Amino acid sequence: MAVVLWSATLVALAALLGHALAARPPHRFGGGGARLAEAQQSAWWLAFREHPDATVHVGCILHDGSYVAGTLHSYSRASAEHGDRDLTLRGKITYRTARGGVAAALPNVNLVVLSARDIAVPTVTYVRTQAAVAE
Repeated sequence: MAVVLWSATLVALAALLGHALAARPPHRFGGGGARLAEAQQSAWWLAFREHPDATVHVGCILHDGSYVAGTLHSYSRASAEHGDRDLTLRGKITYRTARGGVAAALPNVNLVVLSARDIAVPTVTYVRTQAAVAE
């Protein structure tokens, strides 16, 4: 029963997040609208390049229910959406097991490679530098 409730909660949050992102004006976070001009690019390319002046923080809920997060280092730029793509995260890598309550930093880990096959839900946060915020 708990798995059903967690699944329903994640689907509801994903739907709300998708609605909020789709409903917002494209120029709200600085220059932009890259997603409108680049309709033939992959979803990853659109998400990770939406705000080129910001650092991209990625969190991934994996198919086994665990969670991994870090700063985007690189990703497959193939336009075809398939499981052979991967992305790499760097910096402070946080991890939560499928049954864990809180994500914790992995000591002595500076880079992690994730296969698209393992990612159930990717989340993206744009972190602007202090200089960009002051402008």
